[in-house]
Amino acid sequence: MNTNSTFSGQHVYVPVQNGAEIIKIPNQEPHEGTSFSIICSGNSYPALTDTDVTWTKQNDYNNKWPGQTLILDNINRSDSGTYVCSVVIKLAPSVGTAINVTGSTTVEVDVLYRPTVAIFPNFTQYKVLENATNLNLVCRVTDANPTPTFYGWYKDNSKINGNTANTYTISEVQRSHTGRYTCDATNAVNSSGRSSTVHLDVLCKFQ
Repeated sequence: MNTNSTFSGQHVYVPVQNGAEIIKIPNQEPHEGTSFSIICSGNSYPALTDTDVTWTKQNDYNNKWPGQTLILDNINRSDSGTYVCSVVIKLAPSVGTAINVTGSTTVEVDVLYRPTVAIFPNFTQYKVLENATNLNLVCRVTDANPTPTFYGWYKDNSKINGNTANTYTISEVQRSHTGRYTCDATNAVNSSGRSSTVHLDVLCKFQ
């Protein structure tokens, strides 16, 4: 036996294939009318590609979006919901049988939009008696996301200062209160725009 013999060799790189660890996506709150995108990514070998990923929306069986990036253009409130990123990675070892490894994650999309309001009572012309009437006008929000934070009241297109509540109260109505009243509401997105108009007509006795 020759104890002086020298053994030599080479390093062999053996890639180990595994499934994907999908990164959790934070919930999204885009504004209505905008466009935005969500990226589904993960740590895997082999790396994720667009062909591995499909986006769907829960309870919507008509639409599928291939690829890692989901793009929603000109979104509206009906686009709110739970979106699912589904991943299928094919692992094909040099020895053995190829297998598919699956995974998924979800993201909540809550589309924010400005309020829609209506004024109540909704009479085009509202006739009341001078002095004998206490009047409440209410700015009703018919739709909004999120809830409005303050309201504005207007008489003959001029802002009424000092009232940011959804109710405008006039105690003992006077003839000086005659005029056209509107309201609006504002949330974190924008103002609602003006409501329809109530024309307050104060009826008074002859002096």
